[in-house]
Amino acid sequence: MARDQLLSRLERRERTTFEEQAVYLFATRDSVHEMNYSRLRDANEPVLLLRARHSHPRYASISSKDFNDLTAELLLSIGARVMLTTNIWTEAGLVEGVAVTLSISFGMPMLPIPVPPSRRIS
Repeated sequence: MARDQLLSRLERRERTTFEEQAVYLFATRDSVHEMNYSRLRDANEPVLLLRARHSHPRYASISSKDFNDLTAELLLSIGARVMLTTNIWTEAGLVEGVAVTLSISFGMPMLPIPVPPSRRIS
């Protein structure tokens, strides 16, 4: 209620910017997933479904609830906001807590970052 009253005082452009950039806190992971799905749907952009390839059959049978809510599928879209929850590649700045907006860039990268052999996809 207080949120709606506050937002009603803002101009439409300010309200849209606030809603797009605000950090949301949710009580359940289901609420997080619902918000993420609605954001992808409302963006009206193609969505890419990435499926994990399990290195061992035992891992394929573990439910996401028993695996810290880590699912075997990831939905991404241009313009989607992503926050990393673990350090993936510290030398390149891919660290826990970093929030980025996905985009596609064609051509040479602005900052050449060498990919260590351990991070290369074969």
